Amino acid sequence: MSMWDLTIGFIYLVLIMIMAMMIVSSFRKALITVSLKRLCSKVNGRVSQKGFRSFPRFDGEHGSRRVAVFFHIAKTKKAHPAYLLCTVAVDLPFKLFLLRKDEFKYLEGFNVASEVGAPLEGLKDGFKAWSDDGKAAGLILDDSGLKEDMDSLAEFPSLLFGPDHIVIGKQYEGRKDLSADKVVQKLSIIERMAKRTEALCRR
Repeated sequence: MSMWDLTIGFIYLVLIMIMAMMIVSSFRKALITVSLKRLCSKVNGRVSQKGFRSFPRFDGEHGSRRVAVFFHIAKTKKAHPAYLLCTVAVDLPFKLFLLRKDEFKYLEGFNVASEVGAPLEGLKDGFKAWSDDGKAAGLILDDSGLKEDMDSLAEFPSLLFGPDHIVIGKQYEGRKDLSADKVVQKLSIIERMAKRTEALCRR
């Protein structure tokens, strides 16, 4: 076999691999679209996708608040995992980012101090925390009702409060994460947290 034959064979193999990856990616996104459209039957909203390379997303309203379910691709050194994010609109005068202590991989490439605020010390609830207002963050962290809600979101390693959304995130593990009933349950919990944090800030 000549060098030319080897080169052609290698190019052919690479093209097959690229096509296979594109087909798998398209199929995966099609399944996500189906799941998000099922969510539309329970929450008023719509599904959109900006382009072939983008993941589909859901935008709507739940309990009079704007909500969204979408994906973020985390660019780590070893892989590009997809993270599922669920958000509910809120109006807070501060930012608070919570990360469960065993999930530092989520932070790769993300400068929390510059995006959110200074780290908070002395936490005992299994979280690392950053905020631009330590006093306001303390109200959130000390509230028993919010602690209970955060415990019910244990599968989500990251939680961001404010200024205009509460966002929870986890690495996407498949269609089970997008069960319509499960997503509605999570959105309801975040909505309850939004109301409670706003009420705490008005005191």
